[in-house]
Amino acid sequence: MTLRALLTALTLALSALPAGAQDRSAAERQFRGWLEQVIWPRAQASRVSRSTFDAAFAGVALNWDLPDLVVPGAQAQTPRRQRQAEFGAPGKYFNRGSVDGATSVGRQMAQRHAKTLAAVERSTGVPGRIILAIWGRESGYG
Repeated sequence: MTLRALLTALTLALSALPAGAQDRSAAERQFRGWLEQVIWPRAQASRVSRSTFDAAFAGVALNWDLPDLVVPGAQAQTPRRQRQAEFGAPGKYFNRGSVDGATSVGRQMAQRHAKTLAAVERSTGVPGRIILAIWGRESGYG
């Protein structure tokens, strides 16, 4: 097969792939390159062995199921409106009623779960009040 025929066959084969497949393949290569050219040198500078690095990143790939994944070079879709309070104006997230309500319930939860919070604090070193605050803000103590 001549070089021209080989290039023609390769071009036809690639053009038969859906555009998404080409984008995926290119994005996966770019991701692997980023791991090798950026992340590996940083790990190596922190004295991580190559075998540890390879074991840690074995099977790591882009998660194509993420709804907001924007692949480099791909046309980004308009982001959906975020409904979480953290993505809006901070006034709503930290308004007096919200904070007072969380504080009131937090005091009840602190009493109800004092033994568990103390045990977690002993085992992790994270103060129980911090765990309680995160629990309250992230799930409303749910």
